Amino acid sequence: MLLAIAGVLSQTKFAITTTGMLALLPKMAAQYDYIVRVGGANVPFVVKKGPEGFENFKLYELVGPCYVHGVMYNEAPYMQQEKGTMWFV
Repeated sequence: MLLAIAGVLSQTKFAITTTGMLALLPKMAAQYDYIVRVGGANVPFVVKKGPEGFENFKLYELVGPCYVHGVMYNEAPYMQQEKGTMWFV
């Protein structure tokens, strides 16, 4: 079990969001990336701003799934009501 935990931790890093929540993020995540909830998903994801879109669309690049303490598996149902909410990492 310790090897499994070590394997996960070697591919992730700890962070605190701008709202003060503890998170475990993919190593490719960077400061000012966003943590988002995707409808139907059990976990939040990290995304970063992509190239400028066309006709005022914003494009984002998926970095990967993450763990945010207190937000996993719909533990924070209030977030489902706040469509478009993103947290800075």
